[in-house]
Amino acid sequence: MSSFSTQTVNNRDDLLDIDLEGDGSFNTRLKWGYLDNTDIEEWLILDDGFVIEYQGIADTFIGYDLNDDGKVLDDNCYFHYVQASNATTGPQYNNVTTGC
Repeated sequence: MSSFSTQTVNNRDDLLDIDLEGDGSFNTRLKWGYLDNTDIEEWLILDDGFVIEYQGIADTFIGYDLNDDGKVLDDNCYFHYVQASNATTGPQYNNVTTGC
């Protein structure tokens, strides 16, 4: 018996929900076979110093809000994740550390 199960998302060929524990609760989502950006913060253990900022539906920024304006982009100290855009283009990610 498999320890996990999957379920497709209605009317979406790009999304797949996964039950990692096999308990019937689907606790993560893949987009085109890669982690959906909406699930990143669920799978990271972050201390209270980190801020998560979303830009549009595909971009996630996790970093430090050094100037206390609620954003990390203008502080240049973050991890940037862009979710997969289609079946042949996987996610992109990079670190920006010029402001750290």
